[in-house]
Amino acid sequence: MAIYEEKIECRTCKKVKPHTQFGKQKRWNKTQNGVTEHLNSRQCKSCDSNDAKIRRNLEKQYPYPQKEICGCCGTDFTNHPKRKKRYLVLDHCHETGIFRNYLCTLCNTSAGGLGDNYERIINRIDFLKPENILKAQNKYRRKDYQTNTKIKVNKLSNSKVNKMEYLELLKVFVDAGELPYAMKVLNQTKEEVSKPINTTTIDTSGLPESEKPRARAAARNKHLQPYDGSKNLQPASLVHGVSRGASLLNRGDEYWNDMIQTGSLYMNEKGNKTEFLVNVDTVPEKWIKKNATIAA
Repeated sequence: MAIYEEKIECRTCKKVKPHTQFGKQKRWNKTQNGVTEHLNSRQCKSCDSNDAKIRRNLEKQYPYPQKEICGCCGTDFTNHPKRKKRYLVLDHCHETGIFRNYLCTLCNTSAGGLGDNYERIINRIDFLKPENILKAQNKYRRKDYQTNTKIKVNKLSNSKVNKMEYLELLKVFVDAGELPYAMKVLNQTKEEVSKPINTTTIDTSGLPESEKPRARAAARNKHLQPYDGSKNLQPASLVHGVSRGASLLNRGDEYWNDMIQTGSLYMNEKGNKTEFLVNVDTVPEKWIKKNATIAA
């Protein structure tokens, strides 16, 4: 926010103070094509200083852990590649000054974004449950869309007209919410799920830890297939619940062998190999993040 207010209320001490008692920073303004001054936050310098003092005292009482494991999500950053700085930050209650734990940046900022409010966090968890998302979709889905879907389902259920593959047909019924038809497909067919199309295996057990991600990346790039719009391709980071696809290089050889052998690896539309896609229909279920909301 640009500094144009004469006096501002501090969000911590609730006192109204001149803007000169708040921290500043310079940012490049594209619209004005120049540098402008902005406030760092709505917290005054005095409260900033007190907060920093509390954190320093807590860091003395609770030293930084030797194993960098987030106290919230449990992610281990100890042997994280491209490790240039600490991955964990000290988390404490700003009202009471009580130490809570060392968290990764994502957990720390997400909890702070929800105001460190227990009820809001629980409500957010309930909101992300698949059954609640499905209820919301059904609540706001247009009636004409439901009618058209019903017509398509009736056509698909006619085996004389429809020549779709077993898995494709099953997915169409599940996505449309027509579970009785999906169960009918399961009961009528004896066709097995697609067998592995590749028997290649990789083994990085004899390599140093720093070389393993590079070897897995090379194997991944070798088996990435061109983008195919007819497949149910989704970003790997979304399906596996990671911040980005490159983070998957830290997973063991078992994961990459499963992905390669089932032919689940694809480039994205731009041919990008790092932010790759996976075929949701062929990914082994054990590698799909629980409660992951995957787009149809």
